Amino acid sequence: MAFLFLDTNAFLKLFLNEKGSGWIRDFIINNEVSISELTLAETANSLTRLFREGKVSQNDVVYLLTVITKQAATFEIVPLEVQNQLQDLTSLGLGIPTTLRLRTLDALQIIASELAKADILAQDLAATFIL
Repeated sequence: MAFLFLDTNAFLKLFLNEKGSGWIRDFIINNEVSISELTLAETANSLTRLFREGKVSQNDVVYLLTVITKQAATFEIVPLEVQNQLQDLTSLGLGIPTTLRLRTLDALQIIASELAKADILAQDLAATFIL
């Protein structure tokens, strides 16, 4: 069994049929999955955006949020520790090259994966982080 950390984009691929969805679904079979608490908020926002864009119905959003909530309960959820993560975010933001575009929420996902990394790697040195 491998230990995996999924960001919101990878997590959503479990529930939506889009490029890479099959690969992600196959990849998590028999593996332990971790997500950031932020992923759940981003997922809800992404689904409501898809509804506003006419890509899914309101019934689809309600159904998907129900399924996602149940599935997420089987994953390890890395909690947001705002005070510590804001300090890490500032350090990360000041340390990246000016040519790299890093959105704030993506940076928080990286920080969450770092928080989970020590625990995950203690259990499995071959862990995979999908960001």
